[in-house]
Amino acid sequence: MGSGPRKHFSSIFLLLLSLAIAAAGCSSSGDGSTEPATPPMTGEEVSDQVVAPLDSLGDILADLLDASMDTTAAMDSVVTLFEQDPNVDWAASGEQGVAVQYKNGIRGGIFVDPQDEPEGVDPPNPAPFEMESGRAAKAAESKAIFLNPSNYERREYAEAIMDNYDHLLTPADFAPLVSLLDLDAGLDAYTHLSGNRIVHIYSHGWAWPHSWSIEEVYLMTGETWMESLYEKYWREFHSGDLPLVKELRGPAKIFVSPAFIAAHNSFSNLGTLFYGGFCFSFLGSWPTVITEKAHAAGYMGFNWSVYTNWNAAWNQNLMKKMLDVDREISITPALWLSDESFPKQYWYDRGGFWVSVRYQGDPALRLVDPPECSDTEMEEAFSGYAQIHVFTGAPQGTKVSYRYGKVHCDGHVKWTESWEGEIGYNGEYWGAMLGVLNIENYQDVVIAQSTIMGVTREAYMAGTAFRGSGIFFPVEMKVKYY
Repeated sequence: MGSGPRKHFSSIFLLLLSLAIAAAGCSSSGDGSTEPATPPMTGEEVSDQVVAPLDSLGDILADLLDASMDTTAAMDSVVTLFEQDPNVDWAASGEQGVAVQYKNGIRGGIFVDPQDEPEGVDPPNPAPFEMESGRAAKAAESKAIFLNPSNYERREYAEAIMDNYDHLLTPADFAPLVSLLDLDAGLDAYTHLSGNRIVHIYSHGWAWPHSWSIEEVYLMTGETWMESLYEKYWREFHSGDLPLVKELRGPAKIFVSPAFIAAHNSFSNLGTLFYGGFCFSFLGSWPTVITEKAHAAGYMGFNWSVYTNWNAAWNQNLMKKMLDVDREISITPALWLSDESFPKQYWYDRGGFWVSVRYQGDPALRLVDPPECSDTEMEEAFSGYAQIHVFTGAPQGTKVSYRYGKVHCDGHVKWTESWEGEIGYNGEYWGAMLGVLNIENYQDVVIAQSTIMGVTREAYMAGTAFRGSGIFFPVEMKVKYY
C-alpha cells in the first residue's frame, strides 16, 4: 500500500514530462492555437513533395489539352492522379484550373484559364487628354505604385495605364509612378506597399478552389518557386496564404492572399486607394482585409472574373476623374460609380449576368486637394453659382471640396441642426430631410437621402448664396445613384 502514492506521483510526473517535450516543438500564437517553432519541412522537401508533382501533372494536363481532350475531362483525369498522392488531402477541378490542398497545409494547383481575355462589347475609350493642367505642381507629397506581374501577356493595356498615370500624377502633387513589371513584381514587392496613396495591382486572380464555392481569392505574383523562399515565408506557405500554382505550360508561381499583404503592410492615415485589378478581386476577403486590417481608406475590385480591357479602362477613367486638379468638384470613388457617363458594368454572356466594378471604404475619399480659398476670393466668388457634393451622414470635421464660380475651396462638415420633413423629386416621395450642412459658415445646404429597393438616392441642392445671411435659395436639385 505504501508504494501506491509514489507510483501515482511518478505517472503524473511522466505525463507532465511527455507533455513538456511535445510542447517544446510548438509555440503559441496567442489565440490558444499552436504552430511549429521551426519549419516542418525543408525547401528541398517542398520541391520534391509539392512542386515536382505540380510540374509533372501540369505537363500531363497540357498534353491532354494539346490532344484536343475536353478541358473538364482532362482536368478531372489530373484530379484523379493528384488524389493518388499520399501527401494530398484533396483536389478539385474548377473553371480556372485544378486546386490542390496538401495535408501539410500548403495550397496549390494548376492554373489553366485566367478568364480575362476580352470578348463581347469593348469598353468606351477612357477619353484622350484635351489640355494640360494650368495648376503649378508642388513638391511631391504622395506616392503611387503599379504592379503588373503578367506584363508579358498584357503589355498593350499596361502601357496605356502607365501613360495615364504619368500624365496625371505630377500635376496632382504625386511623385512619378513606380512600376514593377513581370519578375520585378515578385513576392517581396508585396511586402513593401506601405507609404503609397495609390496601390494598383494588375494581375490574374484565382477564385480558389472554384468560383461557385470560393474560400479565398488569390493573386498571382511575378515570383517563381525557389527553395530559399520557403525558409523566409514557411509559415505563410503552410497557412495557405502563399499557394504554389503551376502555370499551364509555365513554371510554378507564388500566389498571395489579402492576409499576406495586410500582415506586411499598413496604410493607416494615408488615405490610400487600393485598386484590385484582377479577377474576382471584390470576392473572398479582399475588400474587408485591405480596408480593415491593412487600413486602406478604400478598395476597388470586381464582382467576378473581369475582361482585361474593361479592367484597364475602368482604372484609366477613374484616375482621370480622381486626379484631375481642374475639376469643379473633387471626385470620390462613390461619386465616380454614380457617374453614368462611363459604364460601370458589362454583360457577361457566358455567365448570364452583369460584371461590375465595386467599392468599399470611405465614401468621401479624395486623391487631390483643391487650393484653399482666401477671404477675398470667397467674397468675389460668392455672387456666383454654387454647387456642393457631400455624403449625408458624414461625421463632423469631414473635409470636403466645393467651388464658387472659378474658385476651388476647402471646407469641413458641420451639422448645425436637423429635423424631419418630406422631400420629393418629380412628384415621387422618396425620403426625409436629414439636416442642414454648414461649410465653414459660408453656406447652408439642405441634403436628403433615402434608400428604396436597395438603391440609395442623394439630393444635392444648388443655387445662389449670400454671405453672412445664412439664407440659401435652392434653384436646382440633382439626384445621384450609387
